[in-house]
Amino acid sequence: MLTRALYENTAYMYDLSKKIKMYIDSDDYLEMHNVIVNRLVGSRLGTNSIQIANVLTVIRVVAKDIPEFKEYYDFISDFCHPNYSGMLGIYGNIDKVNLRLYAGSKYGYNEVVFSHLVTGLVTGLEIFLISTNNILDNLDELNDFFYKHQSLLK
Repeated sequence: MLTRALYENTAYMYDLSKKIKMYIDSDDYLEMHNVIVNRLVGSRLGTNSIQIANVLTVIRVVAKDIPEFKEYYDFISDFCHPNYSGMLGIYGNIDKVNLRLYAGSKYGYNEVVFSHLVTGLVTGLEIFLISTNNILDNLDELNDFFYKHQSLLK
């Protein structure tokens, strides 16, 4: 579940870093303002008037550039639900030949699943770092952008 949360936050950071660069290049203050406010105070709980972009929308943004991102997200998501992967698959193994269920910590995830989850975690962290660095690399441009448009803040 933590890896999935990382992936969702990574998607938002990736999308935000792309949009910041795009809005600076197009000199679009209103859209820049809207996306930053959306990511800072948006919510899906209905507690304020700003509804944050749907996570699947930003997952698809990343997947346009990194197609495997959505595949990993879907795989990881399967372990976060009350289904076979998220419940029995974590804690047990079905022996179809002998019609037995073996439950316990030594019967859950196999090496392939664990490897896939760790690869997804490392990949997600790397994309998060790149996205954060992209925003930091554009910080001077972003400051200049808002300084240039400061009269719109009044």
